[in-house]
Amino acid sequence: MSFLVVFIKKRSFQSSEEQLQCLKAVSHANITHLRKVFISGESIYFVYEAMCTSLAQLHGSPHTRFNEADIATVCKKVLHGLSYIHEHLRISHGFLNCDNVLLGDNGKIQIANIGESLLNTIADLASKQRDVRSVGLIAVKLKKRHTGLDDSNTLMLQEPRNASAEVRGFIQQSSVISSHELLQV
Repeated sequence: MSFLVVFIKKRSFQSSEEQLQCLKAVSHANITHLRKVFISGESIYFVYEAMCTSLAQLHGSPHTRFNEADIATVCKKVLHGLSYIHEHLRISHGFLNCDNVLLGDNGKIQIANIGESLLNTIADLASKQRDVRSVGLIAVKLKKRHTGLDDSNTLMLQEPRNASAEVRGFIQQSSVISSHELLQV
């Protein structure tokens, strides 16, 4: 006998019929599958497929190092997921960071917590650009374990000489172009 393993996330929720209509099936290889949604009183429960670990957990491990090829792979998969969120769902994620990028056993890389994003339904250009900028921030964090940002308005590595021109260019571009355009870089 086998059992389906899932991840359940509970949030406070003041329901409106309009918000509930926004919850829809999401099917993309780089977005964690939202299996079910349950509402009980003032709480909403999102049931997601289970994934192994988050980028934040891996990044926090002293035994994990990300080389530039790893960072490029992660960013590419996240950008594919973001393109789907922005172009097909017509919303922004709004919460993208290393905690919300999950890795599966088979190397699958997915964006988590799409249910909350569907409820928020923010779709303006500025919020979508913040999502893309978050991918640049993820690249910065993965490139250097304890790196910071010289200026929070411009994504720049503290030690840019330790990164290739491609990584530096990718990080800079993430502040100004769309996820679809960044996939072409």
